[in-house]
Amino acid sequence: MNLIKLLLILCLLQPTKALADSSSGGIETDKIAHFGTSYALQMLTYGFSKKALGLKKSDAMIFSAFASFVIMTSLEYMPGQRFDGKDILANGIGVGAASATILMFDF
Repeated sequence: MNLIKLLLILCLLQPTKALADSSSGGIETDKIAHFGTSYALQMLTYGFSKKALGLKKSDAMIFSAFASFVIMTSLEYMPGQRFDGKDILANGIGVGAASATILMFDF
């Protein structure tokens, strides 16, 4: 069953490479990087908060989602950065996808 879930996730993420070409009106590579970094950061903080801090699954997921979103969004406000609302949207989608993965695979 887990193999089916993993294949489903991979199938859903496969079109992102085709969308990365911004010259054809697709999603900019920067947005895909925001999505991927938010996803990875939440998975990392979830594992850390659950194992090292001993939080319950629900508490660890809420903590990691909040921490990941705040960290990635705060990077938009650093000096020299260009603010873009679509970056924040990509961060939110990445956090949501990580939360869905955690719930689907019952980590």
